[in-house]
This record gives sequence, structure tokens and C-alpha cells, in this order.
Amino acid sequence: TVTIHFGTQVEDHLEPVVWTKQQGKGRVCYLSLGHLGSSFQIPQVKSILHHGLNWVCQTAETPRELG
Repeated sequence: TVTIHFGTQVEDHLEPVVWTKQQGKGRVCYLSLGHLGSSFQIPQVKSILHHGLNWVCQTAETPRELG
């Protein structure tokens, strides 16, 4: 099951921007932000990336900090 943390409305559907899921014994965190390198200078993007990586590396129990 995918959990969408952030999305944007595109016409008649929600386009996921940040989502997480458990895959077997692993974890997946998808982030579509950052098409430009300068995106990673934005504190909120850095925070989402940091929390997502902590969750994937299993140093955080939940990805709730993502959004």
C-alpha cells in the first residue's frame, strides 16, 4: 500500500509528489522534487529528504515527519 504524503491536483487526478510504502522487509520513499539542483537548497525539501532517508534506513518508525 502506498501512502501519499504530498500531491498536486492535475486535471481530474492527484499526482503524487512524495510517497512511501513498505516493500517486503524494505521501505521505499519516492520524492519527485529536485529537478533542479537548487531545489535542494530549500529547507523544506532538505527536511523531507532527510526524514525520508531516515525512514528508509529504519532509523525512524514512521514517515509521519514527511507531511
